[in-house]
Formats: sequence, structure tokens, C-alpha cells
Amino acid sequence: MNLELHTERLLIKPIALDDAAFMLELVNTPGWLRFIGDRNVKDLKGAQGYIKALQENDSIYYHSVSLRNTNQPVGVVTFLKRENEEHPDFGFAFLPQYHGRGLAKEASTAFLEGLKKRSSFVQLLGITLADNVNSINLLKRLGFGFLREVKRQEETLHYYTYPQHEKN
Repeated sequence: MNLELHTERLLIKPIALDDAAFMLELVNTPGWLRFIGDRNVKDLKGAQGYIKALQENDSIYYHSVSLRNTNQPVGVVTFLKRENEEHPDFGFAFLPQYHGRGLAKEASTAFLEGLKKRSSFVQLLGITLADNVNSINLLKRLGFGFLREVKRQEETLHYYTYPQHEKN
């Protein structure tokens, strides 16, 4: 589901090889390493390989988020279908220097609206580590509701669902 979207402040487009320097920086930030995991991307060539692998996988859609006025990449929004999950997973990650500006919410809202218009998904998941408070708070503000807690190896994951479903 490749989308090109514009908001008042942002441009959202499918990830491209020319985003390699940005991705190299993003995947090595403390937040990415702690909450998403080390992708072993250590140089520009590795970042290009990482992007190529994303582009070649029909179950993964990464979109770069850039400031409209400068074209400066600031984050990503993602839509992917994991083999072991019934519904697609929605995600986001932003460079730390752009946290707290409402950019992740603006990009995520636009992306979710774009998905609703162009996709037939019935439900999305938002999956995060239980201690990733910033992501959990954003998922809730976007209308995701808590679904369940899952323990995997030494991690506790929280699953959120969109649209939010009432519990019986």
C-alpha cells in the first residue's frame, strides 16, 4: 500500500534509496535500538540494502515523513503484514530531535486516513513494548484501543487495535 500524502507541514511518500542517510541515522537512534531493535545497519551501503529489502517485500510498506518546507526527513510510518498476525501492523518512528512537535500524530493521522481510502483492511494492530509510553500514548490518541498483552521471550508486548473495539 504505497501512498503519497501531504499535510500542512509534512510530505509522506514511499521510502526510496535516496533516504539511506536518513534511515542510517534513524535505525541507530537510542529509541529505535531500544524499542524496535538493532537492524545491524552501520553504514550508507547497509542502509541502502535495508531499504532495498523493505522495497522487495510485498508485505512491508515503509513511508518516509519529511518536512514540506525543507524536505528534511524526520520519521517513518509503516504498514506491514506479519506472518504470525491476523491483521496488518501500523507503526511509526521519528528522529528524537523532532519528538514533541505533533509530527508523529499528524503523519500517522494522514497515513491512517489514506489507508482507509485505499485499502480494504478491517482492522489494524499497533504492537509495542509495554514500556514504550510515548508510542502507547500516541496509539491511544490515534484511536487505537488496548487489545491484549503478550509475553515473548523476555519481552512484554502490548497489542492495540484500530478501529477500537469495545470489550464485552
